[in-house]
Amino acid sequence: VMTTVHANSLFDVLGRFQHFDIDPFGLASALNGVVVQRLLRRLCPHCASSRAPRGGDVRVLGSHAPQRPSHIPSSVGCSDCRQTGYKGRLVVAEVHEVDDRVRDLIVRRASIAELREAMYAEHADTLLKRALAQVLAGRTTLEEISRVVG
Repeated sequence: VMTTVHANSLFDVLGRFQHFDIDPFGLASALNGVVVQRLLRRLCPHCASSRAPRGGDVRVLGSHAPQRPSHIPSSVGCSDCRQTGYKGRLVVAEVHEVDDRVRDLIVRRASIAELREAMYAEHADTLLKRALAQVLAGRTTLEEISRVVG
């Protein structure tokens, strides 16, 4: 059975089920994985531009960019995109498989910090990191990442 749970993060999904008074053992035994996804606006191919990164941009890119880019994508606006600078959408997603270690943490109602450590121990690509890869590939902007991913 697949279900959609509207939540802001992987950990909010678990909290949402706990809020529904679902038995932690039942949840842990039934939950096989969680997909966290967001839709980002895609830059309009007709008017996309680029600009030099500013101070805040450098902080956001931080250690996620292998090297500091000299330019990053920027939205402009034209008649094709109705002056928005964006046309179409693209998805960024984190896919997490729930293993026995995570199931044990769910059953014993572990802290968010413990769950985060377990879920990201082998899965280094967070939603933010995947979204920033889309910026570095020229598909969307840092402003869009900030608006959607946070």
